[in-house]
Amino acid sequence: NYNTSIHTTTGQIPFELMHGRSPILPFDQQQPLITLSQDPKHRLKLNQYLSTLTEQAKIKILEQQEKYKQRYDQHRSNPN
Repeated sequence: NYNTSIHTTTGQIPFELMHGRSPILPFDQQQPLITLSQDPKHRLKLNQYLSTLTEQAKIKILEQQEKYKQRYDQHRSNPN
């Protein structure tokens, strides 16, 4: 599935980038329900986690763009 698979470009799962957690798929429902603790710092931790994921994704995107550019440029002649 597109939103639950690791993407080559970002190295991340799109769902996790958006929601800060792994997706729960229908076959995952067979496990006992998970209850969230009332951690007062949960929002701060979640924001930090999402920021880290976003930064990692940005770095991977830039790396992939450079790879694509190099691959594209291999087959192009210099216009000068």
